[in-house]
Amino acid sequence: MGLIHTIVLYAGAVWQAGKFLFIFLLVSIVANPQADPIISLLFLWLGSGQLCAALLFFLCAYMPGKFFSLRRITAVFTFMGILPPLALAAGRLLNASGQLPGGLAALLGIAGIDLLFLLYLFHFRREDAGCL
Repeated sequence: MGLIHTIVLYAGAVWQAGKFLFIFLLVSIVANPQADPIISLLFLWLGSGQLCAALLFFLCAYMPGKFFSLRRITAVFTFMGILPPLALAAGRLLNASGQLPGGLAALLGIAGIDLLFLLYLFHFRREDAGCL
């Protein structure tokens, strides 16, 4: 079970880092086409929670016995990463005029993947992580 646990946590780290990069690049292109460095730093600051979540997943995978207690804070960061896509999906659903909006499936997919990682963080125990 230790190898599967490690792979899932490393996948969570890659997912969180990739999600941060995708969202940061998308927002930077749309909201900051002139590439103002102050606005880019603001976007980095606003997205720093995603990078913290990626680091926490990495630490939990790298040394599960030592960093098992970080599982709860990793779950908090993952839960907070679920809220914006769900809020955007709800907003798109409320603005829909009888048809499904275009980005709804992508938003629900992002929230669904985060939810799977969150459920995994709640599911595994100290014994699964290889702790004594």
